[in-house]
Amino acid sequence: NLADQVTLGAMAMKVDSQTNTYATPLRRDGMQVYNFRALRGQLPGLDALTLNGEYAVQRGSGDGVKYDAKAWYGQADYTFQSLPLTPVLGYRYALFSGDDNLADNTQQSWDPLSKGFTDWGTWLVGDVMGNYVLFNTNQRVQQFSLKTHLSETLTLGTIHYQFWLDKDNFQGIAVDDRRFANENVIFLDWTPTERLYTSLAYNWVDAKSAAKQVFGEDERFSALELYFTYRY
Repeated sequence: NLADQVTLGAMAMKVDSQTNTYATPLRRDGMQVYNFRALRGQLPGLDALTLNGEYAVQRGSGDGVKYDAKAWYGQADYTFQSLPLTPVLGYRYALFSGDDNLADNTQQSWDPLSKGFTDWGTWLVGDVMGNYVLFNTNQRVQQFSLKTHLSETLTLGTIHYQFWLDKDNFQGIAVDDRRFANENVIFLDWTPTERLYTSLAYNWVDAKSAAKQVFGEDERFSALELYFTYRY
């Protein structure tokens, strides 16, 4: 923590896989992951603005492949402290690298490894797209958010995501246009105690050019979610 202006961090890890059987084409054995981050950054005279950023690479080799992937994001949040309910307006841009040659022995697609939940649109980018379609790999995402605190325990918010493919293919299926989809979410967070965290969310996704070409349809997909976390 540098003079209460920014928190810096770094991480290095190596994956030692215990299996030769994988649920996806991505390989992991021997992968080395390096991560650098700057969080909760503040600029002099702009206390209402918070900046976050992170950059990570996957290197090394194993399972007969070489790893050469990257991911990063930059985020800015502005808190309107003088307005009722203290709304927070945010923008985030994220990139997870893709692979334009799936036939060679270099894995350039970012492997999301294990995902967690720290806040909406962070570890999991889009509840529908992140969970069921793009999985935080081969994608570029613009994210616009607005949330407000209805009370000390209740937060209401909305997020709009715009998804592009990083490379012009979806799991090896060539596409003419990388524009993939839009996802929207309205969420309500309730934290009645320090141990209990509850969320109710409604998500809907509209397919764009790449998704229409891959799946052959453009019907809207929606999901209603109820999420509980209890910290022991």
